[in-house]
Amino acid sequence: MQWLHGIRGFVLYLIAGYFFDRQNLDKARKWMDRSNANDPGFHAHVVATDAILCVLEGRSTEAYQRFSHCLGLIEKVRSPNDEYLTIFCRFWLKALDDRASPSELESMAGEASGLPVDKWLRRRFRFPSRESIQNNVKRSSADDARVVFDF
Repeated sequence: MQWLHGIRGFVLYLIAGYFFDRQNLDKARKWMDRSNANDPGFHAHVVATDAILCVLEGRSTEAYQRFSHCLGLIEKVRSPNDEYLTIFCRFWLKALDDRASPSELESMAGEASGLPVDKWLRRRFRFPSRESIQNNVKRSSADDARVVFDF
């Protein structure tokens, strides 16, 4: 019966994604929490979506933990989609930890933009614009990280 929880968790994730894509973060969080209760973080794209929600909610410590967990789930890159998501997670880990320069973050975003990935993946896990990176990387604390993501 565990497979049933996995299917239910994925359906709940799709509902969370619907609200996320429409920028309704309160409802996206509600459905993401329900998804995680049914299928707790075994799929990298679900964990990465949850991490982005944390960034947008200003919960940088939790976002950092989720991006780290996502990298652990991917383990070895098997496809361009995996490579894109790996770069995306590393980008945010550096941005949240204040260890990267704007040029380093731009380079990571540029590397990912050249990969042939699925459209839905690129749409869901989009990188901040070059201007947003330049303007916001010099913030006072990691808690301001949500301004980097030009949602």
